[in-house]
Amino acid sequence: MNAQMYLPREGDREIIISYIEYFRKMEDAQLHEQTEQKKKLGMFGAHQQTLNLIAFNIVMKERFNDSPLIIEDNCLIRFKVEGEK
Repeated sequence: MNAQMYLPREGDREIIISYIEYFRKMEDAQLHEQTEQKKKLGMFGAHQQTLNLIAFNIVMKERFNDSPLIIEDNCLIRFKVEGEK
């Protein structure tokens, strides 16, 4: 499974908020392009990537009421598999 764990650190909230602001400025098509880019890149366990994915998930749910990501128990982040809700 292509997933990674989120282990909170001091200062994460501010970084996530800045990523949220960045993603909110994007057009719908740009957000969908980001989805494809993130899937191609995969998850490699970097903390900064995790914060980016959390923010991306928040904005996708705000904008589309759906996200290509699933965050389980507020710590395991993974991409949905085909057909998964």
